[in-house]
Amino acid sequence: MEIGRLLRALQDVDKRAERLEPSDVIATYVNDPTLVAALTSRDNGIIYGRRGAGKTHASRYLAEKRRLEGDMVIYIDMSTDLGSTGSLYFNDDYPLAERATRLLVDAISIVHRQLLESALAGAPGPDISTLEGVLEHLSEVIVNQAAETETSSTDESGSSSSGSLTLKISKSPEAGFTATGGTNRKQVSAGRRKASGPVRTRVHFGAIAPLFRSIFGSIPAKRVWLIIDEWNSIPPALQPYLGEMLRRLFFTIPKVTVRIAAIPQRTEWRATVTPGNYVGVEVGAEIFPILDLDEFAMFLDNIDGLEDERRAFHFYGALLLNHLNGVLADEGRSVGSVEELTQALFSGHDAVAQLAVAANGVPRDAIAIVARAAQRSLGKRITVQDIREAARKHYLTVKLPQINASPVQRRLLDDIVEHVAARGASGFFLVREIDTQSANLARLVDDRLIHVVKRGYTRDPDSQASYDLLRIDYGSFAETGPPAAPRVRELIPRFAVEHDPDSAAGARLREEVFQPDVFRVDDQVVHDDESITWRHSSSHTGNGGVLIGYGNGVVYIRDGKAPDNSLVVVGLAEWHQFLSGVKRSEFDIDYPKEKK
Repeated sequence: MEIGRLLRALQDVDKRAERLEPSDVIATYVNDPTLVAALTSRDNGIIYGRRGAGKTHASRYLAEKRRLEGDMVIYIDMSTDLGSTGSLYFNDDYPLAERATRLLVDAISIVHRQLLESALAGAPGPDISTLEGVLEHLSEVIVNQAAETETSSTDESGSSSSGSLTLKISKSPEAGFTATGGTNRKQVSAGRRKASGPVRTRVHFGAIAPLFRSIFGSIPAKRVWLIIDEWNSIPPALQPYLGEMLRRLFFTIPKVTVRIAAIPQRTEWRATVTPGNYVGVEVGAEIFPILDLDEFAMFLDNIDGLEDERRAFHFYGALLLNHLNGVLADEGRSVGSVEELTQALFSGHDAVAQLAVAANGVPRDAIAIVARAAQRSLGKRITVQDIREAARKHYLTVKLPQINASPVQRRLLDDIVEHVAARGASGFFLVREIDTQSANLARLVDDRLIHVVKRGYTRDPDSQASYDLLRIDYGSFAETGPPAAPRVRELIPRFAVEHDPDSAAGARLREEVFQPDVFRVDDQVVHDDESITWRHSSSHTGNGGVLIGYGNGVVYIRDGKAPDNSLVVVGLAEWHQFLSGVKRSEFDIDYPKEKK
């Protein structure tokens, strides 16, 4: 096929799986046996991956293939199917119990609606009257939190009070509250004492659980797939409650398989409600990480560099072939094979290898970069230099602007790029495993400006500290980077020193590790960041006290009396866990009674 038509077709490729028709979802998916085997396993499982890694495409592919095989599929996009109540979930002005209850009711309603639509379409299974029973019992879905218990005493008498608040939401838009309480008086010894009891959280589903078991048991399909995409559209504080619903209602039904597509660094699977008890799901015991798309498409985690090149050539070649044939199908034309396409479209195998490296394991970025490269090729076959220039442009115009409004993350990125450039490590660097989880670095990974190549890549022979292997985005050094794809095996002598008998190996390793102070964040940078909203405690008056800042996807904590002193930065998930612990009185101190 003529090169000009292929170059033009690249501009028409859809870069988001949400826009594809069901038939195109299957036709454009890279039908790799390893991917398909993981996707179709019967265990309840998680599909991990960053934005653009292909979670939605994988989820939709699974849904369409299972439908063709005769299975029943319930597909939920958490970012679009929850409707206008989505903003309530993020509003901290509403009690957690109210937000969690509304989320569970909404999620159950979506499952019910799809079951009802299937029944109305004539599909065999439960009758409509049975399905209507779900609505009758929605009011039994409750997240209950017992209020704090306060006890105080004086020389003469003491009192105790307790109460609970329950939120019920029925199928009507109205919400009802019930409250109970009581008071007792008794004689006590002298002194004054004040303590708060733990807040106990309970999740009730009433008759909903046995009703769903009956409904799914009457469906003749061999398997029912409950596929949940865009899991991270739900606030981290509410995710454990949604996980609790899945565990209690669906995990116990043998013919139901649950699939969840999630971003790993933005996910909370469970939350402790009392010591030893939790709501949510236990990863590795009740649900399993069946597929990590970030690792699958990176092609840099195998010491055999030649094997990685073969896998990369096949994967990205098949990705382009499937999408281009989808565009050309309207003309009744197609390209026969990956080899035919790459020979017609690229100047050589080295250009395909360069595309694989430039994509950094993100198929969406690969398609965007090759489309830009096609524009720059001026009607000729795409070269290595075209890929490098396109990757640089994609980095500057699409990726980097994501953090331009965040001086903290921008400074961190600049420091990492400078660190890597000074060592000439082809974009690779080492970070302590604990620092990979820091809020600011996690944000750069989430925005695809930094890429995790291998977790637990090497270990310090002296301290036994574990280090992850990361890489800066190819576009940040494309103009000066190596023309060929770097191989991990070339880094082994430099980074993997845990078996090195040389006593100086640990010292050499630590010199390579990136450990900037910016992981703790520079105070002046934060002070100058206008995107951060600072708040005092609601009970505070004056200029002192603790200041809490919200912005850049993290939470900043500083001393209001000395705002220029050190700053503490935590992720939103950790912050919500801390607040929940405060409400449960996990950090309370029992002071001894004062003596006369």
